[in-house]
Amino acid sequence: MNDKITRGSTWSICFKFKPEQLVVRNIKDIYLAVVQGPNKTINFFGEGTENWTLDEYANTATYHFSQEDTLALRPGIRVYLECHVLDIFGERSEAFGGTYLVKDTEYPEVMT
Repeated sequence: MNDKITRGSTWSICFKFKPEQLVVRNIKDIYLAVVQGPNKTINFFGEGTENWTLDEYANTATYHFSQEDTLALRPGIRVYLECHVLDIFGERSEAFGGTYLVKDTEYPEVMT
C-alpha cells in the first residue's frame, strides 16, 4: 500500500470490517475523520452512506477522495485516517485506516 497521498489527485481507502465487529449492511451512518498536524486539525469526508462504496460480500467500505478532497490537505504533514460508523442498532465503531504523508501537487496550482 502506498503511504503517500498526492494533493490534487484522486485517492481511495478501503476498510475491511470483521463480521463480529460490524456488518456493512447494518451501517446507518459513516464518515471519515482526517486528523492532521500537531494541533490535530480534523476534517471530515464522506459523511453519509451515499458517499461510500459499501460491499456486503467483502464486508468493506471504500471512500474515494476527489481532487478537491486531497487539495484540502496540508502538504508535508502526515494524516491519520479513521472511519467512524453508526449502525442500525445504535452501536458506534471506529476503524483506524493508517498514517499517510501528504505530498504536494505534482503540478503548480493555478491561481485566478
